[in-house]
Amino acid sequence: MKTLVAVDGSIYTRKMVDYITGHPELLASSTAMTVLTVMQELSPRAHAALGREEIEAHYERESTHILDAATARLSSVYKNLESRWQVGPEGRTIADFALQGGFDLIVLGAKGRSAVGKLIMGSTATKVMAYCEIPMLLVR
Repeated sequence: MKTLVAVDGSIYTRKMVDYITGHPELLASSTAMTVLTVMQELSPRAHAALGREEIEAHYERESTHILDAATARLSSVYKNLESRWQVGPEGRTIADFALQGGFDLIVLGAKGRSAVGKLIMGSTATKVMAYCEIPMLLVR
């Protein structure tokens, strides 16, 4: 099974990682797992002020910080890990990455907003569900 674990460095991500490492019966330890973080694209103003190399270094630095924390904890249970990062809108980018990679499951940490809150504010999980039909495990 190929599993995509989407992380963003938030408390919700940490809770999700703690949950799936604390409940190894959910996913086989031999699961091929890719840990993905999606960086928001910097504003046009930032692009104008910074060079291409500085922008890439920013994305690399920020994503590495997030990915290293998650993979360090996940590696205690799951051995077949790889980490990746992308730039773009979270929901669409996660869905596209999952579809292109042929993943069987997407795992996300969820904030647990009310239904009204989701309608007004939206959520990454809701957006991923809108863009693809891959099964998802949401951990609150």
